[in-house]
Amino acid sequence: MRHECLVIGGGLAGLTAGIRCAEAGLKVAVVTSGESGLSFASGAIDVLGYQPSDSSQPIRFPFEGISELVANHPEHPYAFVGRDGVAEAMDWFQGQLAEGGLKTFTSYSEESNQWRVTATGALRPTWLMQSGPDCLPWIPAKMKRVVFANISGFLDFMPELAAQGLKRHPSFRNVQVDSLTIDLPLVNGLGATADTMRAPQLCRALGSRDFDIIASTLIEKVQDASLVVLPACLDSTLETVHLNDLRRRTGLNIVDAATLPPSLPGMHIHQALRHRFAALGGFLIPATEIRHALVKDGRVLSVSNGEDLLSADHFILASGSFFSKGLHVNPDLNASEPFTQPLLVREPIFDLDLTMPTTSPAEFSDRKFLSRKGHGFIRTGVKLNADGQPEVKGKALHNLHVAGTILGGCDPVQECSAGGVSISTAWRAAGKVVAEVQAAAVNKGGEQP
Repeated sequence: MRHECLVIGGGLAGLTAGIRCAEAGLKVAVVTSGESGLSFASGAIDVLGYQPSDSSQPIRFPFEGISELVANHPEHPYAFVGRDGVAEAMDWFQGQLAEGGLKTFTSYSEESNQWRVTATGALRPTWLMQSGPDCLPWIPAKMKRVVFANISGFLDFMPELAAQGLKRHPSFRNVQVDSLTIDLPLVNGLGATADTMRAPQLCRALGSRDFDIIASTLIEKVQDASLVVLPACLDSTLETVHLNDLRRRTGLNIVDAATLPPSLPGMHIHQALRHRFAALGGFLIPATEIRHALVKDGRVLSVSNGEDLLSADHFILASGSFFSKGLHVNPDLNASEPFTQPLLVREPIFDLDLTMPTTSPAEFSDRKFLSRKGHGFIRTGVKLNADGQPEVKGKALHNLHVAGTILGGCDPVQECSAGGVSISTAWRAAGKVVAEVQAAAVNKGGEQP
């Protein structure tokens, strides 16, 4: 089968691009090589938490921040989408999640970030969360007490560490922050098995008696809490049945926070996007690693996994960065000597031109992995020309578009922008493909798809 569009990558950017193409009626396939990175994600969508040049000042209003970012950093992926484009893409994305069965909530206003507590206790500015509108507000004026509660024996959520992290934050200096462990006979009876249990397994093991104990413990010990944060291991489906039931039974404001991977909230986003893509008639090609491409006269004709050829009129590359093997690093390079981009990093399928912020080993990465200034290697990625197209040795590939964290010019970790960059650039790339297909149909005298 020949497709009008073939999307390489089945993560957040790839599925977003596939959904927009399918929604427009295109014959589209998404090729994925393995487990989506969404399973390792928090399940929150960051748009912009910090400017690239200032990691000390968090951004409360991300869309206003994008306007400033685009003006100062024209190489950033957001510059090709624009502030209004990012806002439109995020609004559209929420609708697609809802159609896929997942209800999400923004912060206290449509324009404002809120605080997200990570599994290790750090606070991250984020824009879209699944756990409800009453998570951690930007200015917690009415909050008196926050309690992080965990289930005994579950090691992938650290309430004491999360509480310590919140206490250090200036916005929560006047808020009482505590931690609590809830003993469940079922989990305690698992013994050593509980120590290796991940969130999905724990979720499946919990029964009605366990939820009775959780509810009674919260009523007894934290009835005065303004907010209770539990690990995201209560609901295995897209509907937050157990979390909502605990809220009703206790009368408490309860939210859940992502655990260490695998993350149920991240898996929920992946599940909802897959549902939506399938409902629109999209075709998923799993367990297929694209390795080669056939290119002629500035156009991609087909791609291959080494055995089978996949042909399409248009292609979208959304294969991710280093983590998902969208970019490859030369492991044999002498890290003590200056290097050039082709020697160190390459995009393995099309050999696309990349942008690299530095050729100095000392600046390419920092010994402190969580350094506030970020890392040069994270800002490395595919370079787009002035028309927003990828190139090979300075020559554009006209029917190839690139989306997601494989794009260069940004540090999504330092900026807290990974979700927004992935969604908005995929939305833009798919929109370009849809427009090109429709224009071709008009030129041929056919009907628009």
